[in-house]
Amino acid sequence: MHSEESLLIAGVAQIDVISLPVKSTSEKDYPERRPSILMTVFASEQLPIFIRKTSESNAFREKYLGSSLLVVPAGNAERIARFPDLKSSEMVLESCGSWKGCGDVVLSSLGWVCVTSRRGEVRLQAYTPEGRGLFLRTPALLPYCAQLRGSRIGGTAAYKVKRPVLPDPDASRKQRKRKTSSKRRAKF
Repeated sequence: MHSEESLLIAGVAQIDVISLPVKSTSEKDYPERRPSILMTVFASEQLPIFIRKTSESNAFREKYLGSSLLVVPAGNAERIARFPDLKSSEMVLESCGSWKGCGDVVLSSLGWVCVTSRRGEVRLQAYTPEGRGLFLRTPALLPYCAQLRGSRIGGTAAYKVKRPVLPDPDASRKQRKRKTSSKRRAKF
């Protein structure tokens, strides 16, 4: 994600990227390479995730609030009208290196978002209903989660979900080794 972009999780959470570190001198020669960060979302698969320009995010949320597109909150017009407004909290994170998450934006009862930045200071504005349950957790709970991302989804800022493979604790070492080598042979 880049500056002035927002991550929306259903209709109940939003994280705006306020500012990112200034480009290094070598990057200034390549204006198409804007500074960016990775945000890894840990929430239910049932909740849709959207990336929008920050200037458009409020209009988008208001237009689709209560619809099946945002999923949550759901209900009739009266219930949606009573739903609390999103209130924010500013968060500042310092980079921990290229592939290490600098911290988590905890969205209580919803999940969390791990923020990975290559260098410098990252300023975010996070929103939840009435600003409840917003916390900054440092260090990140899963600092290397950005390395688990799948391949890029063409034309978007998103990546495919890559599921980790867990070893079978009941299998012996030889059985695990055989399974691995047979999978490799099958691919070629």
